[in-house]
Amino acid sequence: SYIDEPVMRGGSGGLRYYHRNQQYSITALTDGGGTITERYAYSAYGTPTITDAAGTIRTSSADHNRYTYTGREYDEALGLYHYRARMYDSVAGRFCSRDPIGYVDGTSFYKAAMFLTLTDPSGNCIEKRTAEECCADAWADPGIANVNGRPSAGMVICCDGRNVACAKQSGSIIDKDGIDIEVKCTLEHEKVHMNEQPQRPCEQSIPNLSREDIPEGEDLNERECEAYQRQVQCLMDTVGECNGNARCIRFLAQKTLNIEIKMNGRNCNTNYGIETPNWRGNF
Repeated sequence: SYIDEPVMRGGSGGLRYYHRNQQYSITALTDGGGTITERYAYSAYGTPTITDAAGTIRTSSADHNRYTYTGREYDEALGLYHYRARMYDSVAGRFCSRDPIGYVDGTSFYKAAMFLTLTDPSGNCIEKRTAEECCADAWADPGIANVNGRPSAGMVICCDGRNVACAKQSGSIIDKDGIDIEVKCTLEHEKVHMNEQPQRPCEQSIPNLSREDIPEGEDLNERECEAYQRQVQCLMDTVGECNGNARCIRFLAQKTLNIEIKMNGRNCNTNYGIETPNWRGNF
């Protein structure tokens, strides 16, 4: 679990259970019966508002809870958050002291990293999103996920200063095993493109999120052929994960046929150790 993700606390009033949002900010406390005892809301930069279950504002926590914005401890007397390396002022939206690690993660010594999808539990760096979080944010943005108005099944994105390969199911759920294999093999396709892109470095600012389209050029077709080949090889290697499920096998066979058609359309060289006529035969 995340370093600042409280689950339960005890006290004179009994056990209290923490509930959070995607930023790990505490949004409510409940008792052992699931009844809300206290709610929390925050300004854009983390100033807390505490209310009872009905929404009546409280001047302080009746449950003596210190863990609020991004799961960090709030000092009511100072009006500051303790972020280990330094204190954070949610009114100013900045740290109160210089960044101990200097210019490693940016040009500002006081900038905070508490964005909707980023956290900074140590107080001295901007933490990058995981690959999964990067892809989830990209799929949620139609401007990134769609090409010519249609959603993509796979793509390479630039997220927080590095390239990330993303993949998801391309159609309706036919069979869970088949979908899982399809996503895994689409990801293998996109990794080919991701590994070919060091000559186009990501923007180093954090946070950032954009799509890394394959640049046009003489070797575009060759790279796409290689990516399709990797995808087909993956499908062949993992078809056993269908566990004999005929619907799953048919789904992957059709997927392989669709890729073969695309490869033929690009005049791809299929001499990769896999004979084209045998692709579907292996399924």
